[in-house]
Amino acid sequence: MPAGRETRPVFASGRRIVQLLSFPFESYVFLGQLKAIANYGDDFVESYIDRAGGPPAALAHLAQQFDIELNEERTQLLHVAHNGVEVSIGAPSLELKALAGGGAVPSREVAAIRISGLGVATHDSALRALEGIANSLFFEIDATLGTPLVLSRPRNRQIGRRRRREGGLDEISFPTSEYEPEPIALFSYARGAAGMPLLQFLAFYQVLEFYFPLYADQEMRRRIKSVVKHPQFNPHREAQISSIIKAMSVGRGRGSGDERAQLRATLRGSINPDSIREHLRVGGRVKHFGQKKNGPARQPIRIDMSDDDLLDATAARIYELRCKIVHTKDSDAEESQILPFSPEADQLGPDIALLEELARGSLVAANRELRLAR
Repeated sequence: MPAGRETRPVFASGRRIVQLLSFPFESYVFLGQLKAIANYGDDFVESYIDRAGGPPAALAHLAQQFDIELNEERTQLLHVAHNGVEVSIGAPSLELKALAGGGAVPSREVAAIRISGLGVATHDSALRALEGIANSLFFEIDATLGTPLVLSRPRNRQIGRRRRREGGLDEISFPTSEYEPEPIALFSYARGAAGMPLLQFLAFYQVLEFYFPLYADQEMRRRIKSVVKHPQFNPHREAQISSIIKAMSVGRGRGSGDERAQLRATLRGSINPDSIREHLRVGGRVKHFGQKKNGPARQPIRIDMSDDDLLDATAARIYELRCKIVHTKDSDAEESQILPFSPEADQLGPDIALLEELARGSLVAANRELRLAR
C-alpha cells in the first residue's frame, strides 16, 4: 500500500481478508511511519492512539478518565469541530483495523483519532494536518486531564533489538558485587524506556557520563607521568612545563572537545574492544555500523580496526549522536537534528543496543565488592 514516497506491506489472512474485501481498500494510503490511514476521496484521516511511552490507549480506560459511559450507541469519547473540520476520538473504524492491524482486537481495547473536512489531497499535507491537529489536541487533553497521548507508531523491530542471552536461573547466585546507586538507577531507567529512543539513548549515555571524572583523571595522570618520567624532562624549561599543563587540560572544562575526550577515556578505561566486536557480529550489525552513512550517524565502526581505533570510533559515533539529540539548535543544518518521532529517531535502535552494552560494561568495570552491614 502507498505510504508517501514508500510503500508498506499489508499482511492479511482469514478474517482480515474478508474485512479488506468489504470496502474499496485501494482508495486508502498510509501516512508516514504512523499507524494511520487517509482517504482523499472521502476527505478524512485516521490514526491509532497510544499512551505516551506506553501501549495502545484502551478506549474503555480513556472513557473512565474522561468520565464518559460508552455503549453500543455511543462509541466516541470526544467530538469537536471548527470551520468545517471535525475531530473525534473513539473506536477505530473497520478500515483502520483492517489496514493498520488490530482487526481481531475488541474496539474497547484500542482508541483512534479521526479528522475529516481537511480538504487535503497529498500525503505530506495530510500527514502535516494529522500531526498538527492531533498533537495540539493531545497537549490540551494532557493539560486538562493529565492523560498523555501520542499518535501510534509501529513497534521498532530493526536489528537494534537486544539478543536473548544464553543462560538460565540456575546460573543466578547471591551477588558478590555492588554498583554505584546513581548509574545503576540510570541504567534501569533506560532499560524501562523502550519506545522512547531519545530518552533511552540519553539515559544510557548518562551512565557513561557518570564515570567521566574517574577515567579522565586516570588519563590525565597517565599523560603527566609520560612527561615527567622522561629521562630528558627538565622542570626549569618552560616548554616542558607547558607540556604538563597541556596534559592536565585533557578531559577538563565544559567544551565539546573536552567531553568527547572524557568519553573516549571512559571507553578506553572500561570497555574491552573484543566485546564491541562480538556485539557487532550479531544480526547484521557489521554491515550497519561499517557503512559511513547508515542511519543518523556518519562515523563508521569496523571490527577490523585496531583496538584503540575501534574504541575511538565508537566514542566518536556515540558523541555525534548525543550532540544531534541534545543540540536541537546549532550551526549545523536542520537535517542533522534528531527529533522525537522522526525517521532518524526510529533508526537509533542499533546504536541504543550498542550504547546499552557500553553502559553495562562501564558498570561492571567500576563495581566493588558487596559488603553487608551487620
